[in-house]
Amino acid sequence: MDASVFFAWPVADVFYAFRESTLPGKAIVLFLFLGSILAWSIMVTKWMELSRALRESARFLARFRRESHPVSLYLKGKKFPGSPLFIIYEAACLAIGRELDRGGSSGDSDLFRGGGPVDGTLSRIQMEGVSNLAERQVADQALLLESNM
Repeated sequence: MDASVFFAWPVADVFYAFRESTLPGKAIVLFLFLGSILAWSIMVTKWMELSRALRESARFLARFRRESHPVSLYLKGKKFPGSPLFIIYEAACLAIGRELDRGGSSGDSDLFRGGGPVDGTLSRIQMEGVSNLAERQVADQALLLESNM
């Protein structure tokens, strides 16, 4: 038997079987084919989304670790779109700024107005509030990354 006939046989057999099948059989095969295309497109899209999140988060962490002060990146207005870590960081910085502006530590809000780091501190309750907000952001970002899985 010729090798080319042997390798062409399974493909021809699939088309022959489809052509000779009944209408419900053809509908099932088409439904499965379209479902497969949908599943693969979701997998590829999610892979691209997760790869971008990983790449942007690595960029953010590299820049964050080079800074001398924890809120320096925020004060400089640096953005890392697509990084879930940056979204959490930005939300925490905004929460710290709100707590400082409420008057919990007099003069500390200068840090967020460009006055540079100061020696003031937030109270334990204020820090717990910032921590809770950051934890909620972590949960929200995890849900976003897990969507369409």
